Amino acid sequence: MSSIRLVPVRVIAAFAMLYAMLLALPAFAAQSSTPAQTDLGVLVVTSDRGFLGNAEIGDAFAAFAQGRNAELLYVTDGRSEAVLDARLKALRERGARAVAVLPLFVSTQEARWQLA
Repeated sequence: MSSIRLVPVRVIAAFAMLYAMLLALPAFAAQSSTPAQTDLGVLVVTSDRGFLGNAEIGDAFAAFAQGRNAELLYVTDGRSEAVLDARLKALRERGARAVAVLPLFVSTQEARWQLA
């Protein structure tokens, strides 16, 4: 008897949202190096979803970040502020003069989004 592993709807929704946000930013579609692109850093902010959830988000982010100045921030609690500072510093050190923030949250009412 084979067992089928179902993917939770929230995981599918998270990936759908990330994909939609990435498609909505045409500046990221071209791979050529224009001054605006090299000066732009991308910070994807998402809630901590536990080990497996973070691994799935991390995999999707790694594919997106390839060839881009991008960082990923998991928001947990007040301790996330130090990590945020580190992520922004890393973007600046790689040449970012401006940062686009992509919130990867299901709802603005999510408690972790309120901390970001």
